[in-house]
Amino acid sequence: MADKNKLLEAESTYKKSLDIYRNLAKTNPQTHLPDVAIAATNICIFYLQAMTDQEKSLAYAREALIAALPFRESVLSVQSNVSTVLAVISEWDDLDAKAFWKTLFTRSKATRLDYVKLVTRN
Repeated sequence: MADKNKLLEAESTYKKSLDIYRNLAKTNPQTHLPDVAIAATNICIFYLQAMTDQEKSLAYAREALIAALPFRESVLSVQSNVSTVLAVISEWDDLDAKAFWKTLFTRSKATRLDYVKLVTRN
């Protein structure tokens, strides 16, 4: 029971952190979207390794990639973050990370403004 409580506490902490960065990104996306990408990546890893939930893991992976898209070529930490997310996606047996990325990229044509619209809805 203690382990379950620790996992629930960790889950809550990760989500609070992401919410903080989402709110900051609404007013300053250039500065805080990379933080959103990192926080969402941490949660997608959490749902892969600690509280196994493919649907949640992939939802946060998607959010991480959308937040990272505008910075994927210019910010080194974001490039690393994208690689981490793709590795997480690959861990789910029935998914192809490159196809997931391509589908996301071609469907959303995500920009900073697209992401701000996304987090505004949440």
